Amino acid sequence: MNIVVAGGGKVGGEVVQQLSQEGHSVTVVDVSAARVEEMNGQYDVMGIVGNCATLQVMQDAQVGKADLMIATTASDEQNLLACLLAKKLGAQHTIARVRDPQYVGQMEYLSEDLGLSMYVNPEYSAASEIFRLLRFPSAQKLEVFAGGRVEIVEVTVPEGSGLAGIPLRELPRAMGARILICAVQRDEEVCIPKGDFVLRDGDRISITAEPNEITRVFKKWGLLRKKVDNVMLVGGGLISYYLGRMLCGIGARVVIVEKDAARCRELCELLPEATIINGDSTDHELLGEVGIQNMDGVVALTGSDEENIILGMYADSLGEARKVVVKVNNGNLVRLGERAGLESVLSPKHITANTILRYVRGMSNSLDSNVEALHTFCSGQVEALEFSVGTQADGVAGVSLKDLELRRDLLLACIIRDGRAIIPGGLDMIHRGDHVLVVTTAEGLNDITETRLTERNETMDTYTGCHPGGEALTLEAAKACGWKEGDRILDVGCGGGESMLLLKKTLGVKPVGCDRDEGMLARARLLDADFKLRVTDGMSLDFPSLYFDGALLECSFSLMNRHDEMLNELYCVLKKGAKV
Repeated sequence: MNIVVAGGGKVGGEVVQQLSQEGHSVTVVDVSAARVEEMNGQYDVMGIVGNCATLQVMQDAQVGKADLMIATTASDEQNLLACLLAKKLGAQHTIARVRDPQYVGQMEYLSEDLGLSMYVNPEYSAASEIFRLLRFPSAQKLEVFAGGRVEIVEVTVPEGSGLAGIPLRELPRAMGARILICAVQRDEEVCIPKGDFVLRDGDRISITAEPNEITRVFKKWGLLRKKVDNVMLVGGGLISYYLGRMLCGIGARVVIVEKDAARCRELCELLPEATIINGDSTDHELLGEVGIQNMDGVVALTGSDEENIILGMYADSLGEARKVVVKVNNGNLVRLGERAGLESVLSPKHITANTILRYVRGMSNSLDSNVEALHTFCSGQVEALEFSVGTQADGVAGVSLKDLELRRDLLLACIIRDGRAIIPGGLDMIHRGDHVLVVTTAEGLNDITETRLTERNETMDTYTGCHPGGEALTLEAAKACGWKEGDRILDVGCGGGESMLLLKKTLGVKPVGCDRDEGMLARARLLDADFKLRVTDGMSLDFPSLYFDGALLECSFSLMNRHDEMLNELYCVLKKGAKV
C-alpha cells in the first residue's frame, strides 16, 4: 500500500520501520531535514522536508494518492489538521496521534467531521497495559483478546513448579487446567513449541487460556500475588496521569513523584485523590522517605530510559514481592532491562505501532477475515493475532485441524465461538463467524487463510542467498550477487553483525545471522536491535533443522569463492532443491 507518515520521531520512526519491513511504499514527511535523511538511510522510504499541515507539502508528498495517511508529530493540532488536509486531497484513510486529555475526550464527536479513520494515544495505551499488569501482578506481560474472553500471559517458569521435564501435550492433564503454551523463549531463542517440547526452569513462556484458568494455574504454581493496593508512579507525565486516574478509580492508593514543581501543581488539581511528591527520582533517600519499600507496585515513567531501568532495578533490590514495571523506548535498552531481571518492560511507541499495524493489516486484507487484535510477545519476536473468520475463508473453515496443513511457524492457539473459548484439538474445526487466535513468528500475516502451508507462504521461509561468513562481505561482492531489496539473506558465521548491517543499509535486504559465539551475537544485537540472530554452529548437521525447523526449501548460495566445504556440508542436509 501507499502510505504517508507525517512525523519521524519515536512513534513515527517505529511505524515507518514496521511498515517498510512489511513491504509497503512509505513516504515520510518531517520538518527536520536531518531526520528525513536518517530515515532514508535506514529504510527504503521517500522523504519530504516540510510542515505536514501545509497544502503544498502534502501535495509534494502526493497524499491524494495515498491509501493511508498517518500523522504522528508532537503536536495534536498539527496531526488533526494534516489528516483533514489529507482527506480533502483524496487520501483513503487517515490516522492521527492525539495525546492531550482534553482533545481525547472530544474525539468521538469530531472524528467523522475531521475524516479520521482512527486516532491513537500512545500514553493512554501504555497506561492501559500497565494497569492490566497491576491488576494481575503475577504476569510479566498480559494481553486480552475477544473482548476479554481469552488472555495471553507471559511468565517465567519458576524452580520447583513441577513443569520442568513435562512434554507440553501432557501439561493440561498434569495441571488440571485447559491451557496452551503457545511460545517459549529460552535465553535468546524463541520457538512455537510442538507437543513433544519439554520445558526447563527459567524458560519464559506465553500461556493462552481463559482468565479463570490462568488464575487457577498461577495459584497452583505458587505465582499468584496479592492485589496491588499501594502504587508509586515515578515521573509525572501523561502516562502517569492516565494510569493514576485508572488506579484511583478502583480505590488504590497512588503516590506520584515528579521533579518539576509546576507539573506537580497541575497533577494536584487533576488527581486530587493521589499524593503528589515534588522530588528527584534518582534520590533513593527521598524514595525511602515516601515509602517505596512499602509499595505493592512501582512504575518507572520518567523521560529517561536509563533512569527508569536503574530505578526498576533498585525497586527490585528492596525485596518483597512487589510488581515493578519500567517504561523504555529504546529497543536495545528494552532487551537490556529484561536481561537485567526486570519482569515487565514496555515501550509506548511499540504499543502504538502495533495498533496502527493492526489497522494496516486489516486494510491489506483482500478477503473478509479481518485482523481484530495484534500484540507481540517474547521481546517482539512473536505476534499474536485475532482474526474474525468471514464468508470467504475457503480451505480453512470446515476442515478438521488434523487435516489442515498449517505453516510450521505458527499455532492456532484458541477458537472463540458464541462467546466460548476453545483450546483446539485435532478434531476441532474453524467455522465462519468464529474468532481465531493465531500465534506466529512470521511477519506480515493479514488473513486467516495465510495460516495454511502453500507454495506462496512456504517461499517466505526460504532464503535468496547466503554469505558464508569468515571474511567481511564487501559491497561490491554483495551487489555482484544480484541481491535486491526485501531478499532474505542468511549470514552464516555473522560475527559482530558488520556484514548484516552493510546488507541492510546499502541494499535493503533482510539479513538473518547465526554464529556459535554468543559474545559476537551480543555485539551484533547492539548494532541493530531488530536483527534476527541465533546461536548455532553452521558446520553442524543439525543446523538446518535447528535453525529453520525444517522450513528451508531452497537457498541460492551466491558466494562460492571461499568456505566451499562448509557450503557443501549445508547443501547435503537441505530438504530439497538447493541451487549451488
